[in-house]
Amino acid sequence: MSGKPITLDKDAKARMDIKIYWNSKVHGDPENIFGSVADALFKNDKNLAGSFDFEYSKDGTARVEVKITK
Repeated sequence: MSGKPITLDKDAKARMDIKIYWNSKVHGDPENIFGSVADALFKNDKNLAGSFDFEYSKDGTARVEVKITK
C-alpha cells in the first residue's frame, strides 16, 4: 500500500480520539503526538476534530490507542 491510508471526501469531517500511555515521566507533548498520528494516518487532516488524553503506563509499555470516527 502506498500513500496515506485514510482519505476524507472534500467536505467530510472525521474525529480522532487518542489515549497516550507514557512509560516514564520523560515524554513528549501530547498535542504534538496527536498531530503526528493525524499526519501519519490522514491524507488531509484539515477537517479532523478530536481529543487526546494520557496516563502513565502501569506495565511500563508506552503506546497510543487511537479511535477514528468517519
